[in-house]
Amino acid sequence: TGTTQPPHDPHDYSQLAARWPTDSSSTGTLCPSNAPCDSVFGISTATTRELSYVVYNLGAWAVDLPVCVTPDVNELWAVPAVGVWAPYSKGIWPQPYPARDPVVTQQPCTTQQVKVGPNESITLTTLAVGGYRNAAGDVMPSPPGFTSFQPSYMPQCAQPCATPPNGSLKITVHPGQDPKKNFQVVVKSMHPTAASGGSAPVEITYTNPLGFTVRMPLFGPCWTVKSGPGTADCSRPRASVIVEPHGTVDLVGTLWARSGFTATGAPLAPGRYRIDLGDLEGSQYPFSANYPYLMVTP
Repeated sequence: TGTTQPPHDPHDYSQLAARWPTDSSSTGTLCPSNAPCDSVFGISTATTRELSYVVYNLGAWAVDLPVCVTPDVNELWAVPAVGVWAPYSKGIWPQPYPARDPVVTQQPCTTQQVKVGPNESITLTTLAVGGYRNAAGDVMPSPPGFTSFQPSYMPQCAQPCATPPNGSLKITVHPGQDPKKNFQVVVKSMHPTAASGGSAPVEITYTNPLGFTVRMPLFGPCWTVKSGPGTADCSRPRASVIVEPHGTVDLVGTLWARSGFTATGAPLAPGRYRIDLGDLEGSQYPFSANYPYLMVTP
């Protein structure tokens, strides 16, 4: 006589394993196992990329998978990177205003049930977006950084998914080849001059090309709005400007020829001092016409 195995729930996905593609190898090394895969998927911010992966049924029973008839769209939001991709990883990146709440961002799709038997597999395809979209289809670009993606049959991780759950795909959101398409800054006072202990006016122009209101942190002093549809905020360690969609603002500030470039610092000795203004980190580069510096006179 034989034994009869009790029936299994066809929605018991405990024995499913995802086989992920990876950008880290030119041969497309894959990882079918129940252990966390060391796969990395790269996507440029504000872009859409197709992601295909294989799901294996390692169990002894068939499962019913809900599969999207139309492509499902997964909006990614990264934990900002630290120490790479300067100046973007130093906070110089447009941020949604008001701040975005972490939510599960997988958009609903029309599904059909597909049966996957024991030792069988199925290939699933999804669209990944490096950011999130509004009703008009505009994309708010994710900050460059890191997140992860869960297989569609698992509970979705709220973005940003800072700690990749077992079996998830690690994702790197890159700034892209042209990150300035997400914001434009023109530094009008590249080489201001001030007497030792005195001050000099500085001015920049910020343009928000996005279909979202943004808070944009900027290098420099406490900025104020000279003209344009925006407001300045100096309440944080780095001054920022809040600008409505497709708006352009002129910003002005005061740079002091004193230690820390503030009014309370000790007077600086005559000479040239590298400074950070707008999105230009002059303090990290040699003196040149392309980066800002302050000329201090006696």
